[in-house]
Amino acid sequence: METLLSLLTQAIRTIQETEIISRGYSRPSRTVPISRMEKQASSYQCLVLRRRVFDVCRQGTVLLRRRTQLLHEKYPLNEELDSVHSYLAFSPLEQLHPYLLDGECETDCTAENLPSLSLESLKDACNLLAVQNSELFQRLALNLGRSNLTASAS
Repeated sequence: METLLSLLTQAIRTIQETEIISRGYSRPSRTVPISRMEKQASSYQCLVLRRRVFDVCRQGTVLLRRRTQLLHEKYPLNEELDSVHSYLAFSPLEQLHPYLLDGECETDCTAENLPSLSLESLKDACNLLAVQNSELFQRLALNLGRSNLTASAS
């Protein structure tokens, strides 16, 4: 998963650099206000890469959420320590990232009609994927710790 997150981060950086260069800057720089420039743009650069990054983040987030929910259902722990309110996996996805439920853009992918492909949205989707991954491993650790305690007690 670290490799996937690293590749997604590199892809987002490539998109950002392409956007900066397409606006006339000679070198990519972290000081360029790309988010503000992107809001004023009429179209995006690297649309295929943006779609792929977004789709991977969306599919990965949904998969990790389902696995966390499944572990919670199949292997319940002490309710005081393990409430569904402690997990993002049980929060409505629309509240965490408003565009993760959107379908793919088939035809007219411009900045106005597809905010889910903005750099800000892609970064948020990638961060949510990382958090969901962490949450799944947290749940696995809780389950493994419980089974180790049970095995050592008997």
